[in-house]
Amino acid sequence: MEVNETFDPNDSNQTVQLAEAQYAAASAIYGSSDAAEILSAVVVFGGKAYQEAQLALIEPDLDPPKLRIVAQRAGSSIVAANTLRPFSTYPAYETLGAVEYLYAARIEDDPFLTDEEREKLTQENVTALLIVPLLVGQNMTGLIMMSNPEPVTTSTPTLRALRNLADQIAVVFENRALLRRTESSLGEVQTLYELNRGLLAAQDPLELLRAISTHLAPDADTIMHVSVSRRRDGGEDVAVQHIITRKGEQVVSIPIKGLRIGKLLSGEQTEVTFVEDVQAASSDAPLLELLRERTRSYAVIIARTSDRHADIVSVAYETPHAFDSRDRRLYAASADQLNIVLQNQRLLQESQAGAEQLSRQVRVLQLLNRVATSISGFQTEKQLLDNIIREMQEGLNIDHIGVALIQPDGHTSVVLSEYPDAGAVGTVIDTRDNPMIAALLRDPSKAVVVQNIDTDPIVPPSVRTALKGVGVSGVMILPLNVQNALIGTIGFDLYEEGRYFSPETVELAETMTSQLVVGLQNIRLFNEARRRAEQMQSVAALGQALQASLETEPVLRVMLTSGVGIVPTDQMSVALFDEHHGLLRVVGRYEDGDSEISTADGPLLALKDTHAGQVWSTGVMMTMSEGRTPGANAVMIAPIRTRDHRLGTVTIAAPTGAAYGDTDRAIFQQMVNLLAVALENAATYTRSQRAAQSEAMVNEVTARFQQFSDVEGLVTSAVSELGRALGARRARVRLTDSDAPTSQTEIKR
Repeated sequence: MEVNETFDPNDSNQTVQLAEAQYAAASAIYGSSDAAEILSAVVVFGGKAYQEAQLALIEPDLDPPKLRIVAQRAGSSIVAANTLRPFSTYPAYETLGAVEYLYAARIEDDPFLTDEEREKLTQENVTALLIVPLLVGQNMTGLIMMSNPEPVTTSTPTLRALRNLADQIAVVFENRALLRRTESSLGEVQTLYELNRGLLAAQDPLELLRAISTHLAPDADTIMHVSVSRRRDGGEDVAVQHIITRKGEQVVSIPIKGLRIGKLLSGEQTEVTFVEDVQAASSDAPLLELLRERTRSYAVIIARTSDRHADIVSVAYETPHAFDSRDRRLYAASADQLNIVLQNQRLLQESQAGAEQLSRQVRVLQLLNRVATSISGFQTEKQLLDNIIREMQEGLNIDHIGVALIQPDGHTSVVLSEYPDAGAVGTVIDTRDNPMIAALLRDPSKAVVVQNIDTDPIVPPSVRTALKGVGVSGVMILPLNVQNALIGTIGFDLYEEGRYFSPETVELAETMTSQLVVGLQNIRLFNEARRRAEQMQSVAALGQALQASLETEPVLRVMLTSGVGIVPTDQMSVALFDEHHGLLRVVGRYEDGDSEISTADGPLLALKDTHAGQVWSTGVMMTMSEGRTPGANAVMIAPIRTRDHRLGTVTIAAPTGAAYGDTDRAIFQQMVNLLAVALENAATYTRSQRAAQSEAMVNEVTARFQQFSDVEGLVTSAVSELGRALGARRARVRLTDSDAPTSQTEIKR
């Protein structure tokens, strides 16, 4: 039996009931994190007539793409589910992301479906079909599908309301996905922390391999340590020193012949290579000759001390193994720490071999150990730098050490820490046209060592004058590289004439600087993960606050107060499209802690030759490193849009040139999506209220008319009521009769 939903757009009661039902469904959606409850709210609102219903989300990183059904209708109940279904099995799957909804009251009458799809649906006993895609921005994240064995007629207002609810559901699940990614980042930081602890605690290379096996590659079949060195007589030594397999671990010394070691000894201080298929690997892949026979996939970490020695750790799998982005980040992050620990252990071995240098080596190892064990105990970069450079200054017997971090503009650096205190903290240094900085950028693996600033041509005259002014005779500058990016420099100053930087001092300073970089990297990873978690909590709170308001001004006020702290924001403005003028009107502003809302008389913005107009016209978010607003460098402008309408734009500005990264852009887009949904809900509610008021006024006027039996009383009442409704001060009624003279009545109010 066919199910028909009747809806009269002129019936204010039905309009109000639909708006109230939509509001109730939206509240249930935002108030729940359970997929079954969310689908139940949608079914109660507009899907009761359909016997089958499901809520499915697109699984990331699957090829071909698949959807995971997280909730479905089972009889009269909505239950949770966990089933994968290929995306290609859904009707019209290739075009779902470009339509508002796919609705067929009778599939045999729907021209949108292909004959093959129609036949398949018929075999599945489907007559009526409704699919509403879940969209975030321009990306499809899932869908709601409902079907029925009998025809079902669903009204257009209900379908549009379902479209709006689908947008809200997409926002809810996108928030949950962002939270999961944040949790994954925190887990990655925890794994890196545990791995670094294990590496730092290792007393020999075999313990290093145990730490890698436990924290980085627990499923590996073989983990091996190979040492490569070139003797001063030109000979080469290559040997397997330590092995861990699933059966056990061994300390060995197995020489290897015929291995090409040229590339193993040349290159960056640390290098990580991944080979996921040895059959398709390049012939110059590291250790390929050694691992080819019994290995299908492997990773190699090369730690070079100089062009004469390298330690290589290989992690091998006998079955195909894919190294995902998380694995690659962990391998890259641990490579520096592995190199540091290996250098520490090598220094220990050398100290044991040379009795005359034992005292010096012990002090060095103690210094390195203090630095290595203390880097994980600091919460801020300032604390880390202050403590570590003090250890370095005392251990290396350097007169003065300072650290300068490069600013977001890329042209200047600021001294953040120094020891002893010489009053240089806060000093701004111009890094442009500086040959010493240029040398670091050309080859970050080599320190810039100036034994005599008076004679070395690499020192610019202005820098030479400044250094001599404070008594510096020699300078060494080392780079601070975090994730292959130069974030700053550390400078070592000698004041006494005749003192020089020995090769041992340079090497030890490089080792300690590498440890310092590991600490900086850990702090930045932790702070970024914590910032992401705080941002997601703030976005969730903003969404709840926006949905709690059903009028435009309160919605704007929430955005201008609660929204400004989620991403770095000094200024924010919201512009909505003014249909009367055909321009954008600024309806809300935030600047310097004050917010202002003016929905009627705010300034107008042209759609042409303005950034906001361009964003509104194209529907694409814009990010600029330099904004037009005075005092603000970074600017983001995002369109406020729903599936049906372009509503306006939101502009935010921050004071720093590189304030907005990929995470900030994603968070800002999410905020604007929440604002768009809230504004659309407010507009729907306002239209419903106006319709109800108009209906009430018509009923009241009709009732008054029925009280009069004469024409004059009826006319007088009509003119009075119409004048009151229209706000008119005077009304005139002229009645004519073909058989009588014209009569005229004028009523003043």
